[in-house]
Amino acid sequence: MAKTQMLSFPIRLPESMQAGALRLLDVSRSSINQIIRDLWPQLEVFASDRTGPAWKQVERHLITRSGHGSRQERCEMEQAGRLLRAQASRSLLFETILPLLSGGSSNRPQTSVLPTKITDASRKRCMPFERPKKGQETSRTPSLP
Repeated sequence: MAKTQMLSFPIRLPESMQAGALRLLDVSRSSINQIIRDLWPQLEVFASDRTGPAWKQVERHLITRSGHGSRQERCEMEQAGRLLRAQASRSLLFETILPLLSGGSSNRPQTSVLPTKITDASRKRCMPFERPKKGQETSRTPSLP
């Protein structure tokens, strides 16, 4: 039987390094937010081209850099690129289902999709199997409208 090897271990930074690591996280968060703000108008670009790492796609469209080290910048661009790609996909999906939501008559979604009163006709559409009456045997054949 093959022996498995753990590739990562949970570690805790020494107290002397905690403040620097937390500062770096705060700076990275603000840098990622700035990248997203800068590239948000070009969101459709991130929906169409999804080949390769996200940081390379961000790098092609980014005008200003954060000025952090190259590895740190690459991590920030990767995170921002993943967020932009995900949001671009959601935006495309929403545009696809928008006509279904609006009912084709207007761009505003319908306020109520469910019928206000359940009628026998709507009940048959929702439940095609007849319910057995008391004392009857259960039938698995669907009722015809």
